[in-house]
Amino acid sequence: MEVHSSKWENKMVVKLVRAIHEGWIKPNKPKEAPCFHLLWGGDSSTTESNRLLAYIPPPKPKLPGHGESYNLSLEYIPTQEEMNSYHLMYEEDLPKFIPKRFSSFRSIPAYENAVEDSFQNCLDLYSQECERNL
Repeated sequence: MEVHSSKWENKMVVKLVRAIHEGWIKPNKPKEAPCFHLLWGGDSSTTESNRLLAYIPPPKPKLPGHGESYNLSLEYIPTQEEMNSYHLMYEEDLPKFIPKRFSSFRSIPAYENAVEDSFQNCLDLYSQECERNL
C-alpha cells in the first residue's frame, strides 16, 4: 500500500524547500559545547581572554534601610545614653550614619560633605587610565 501526498502538501513542501535554499528559513543547528578558557594564562588566545576580562561591573550599592528614613520610628533613634557612648568610641568603631528624625522631607539639611565627595569622584575619574576602543 502506497501513501501519496496531496497536491497541496506537495506545494507546501516545495515552498518550504525553496525558503530554506533562499535563506528565509534557517534549520535548527546543533548547539555547540560551551567554550571554557583559562583565567590566569597558559592559553594561546590571550586576546580573547583579555576581551572577556576587560570589563568588571562595579558592585551594587546596598539599599537604604529603615534607619535611613527621614521619618523613622522611635526605636531606630539613638537615646541620649547611646549618643554619649558614641563620644567614648574610637573613630573606627563609630557608626557611619547616626539616624535623626525630621518632620518632613523638605526639612532635611544638605549633605555636609557633598563638595568633597564630588571632588573625590572627579579626581578618581581623572586619574583613571583611558582605554582606546579600536
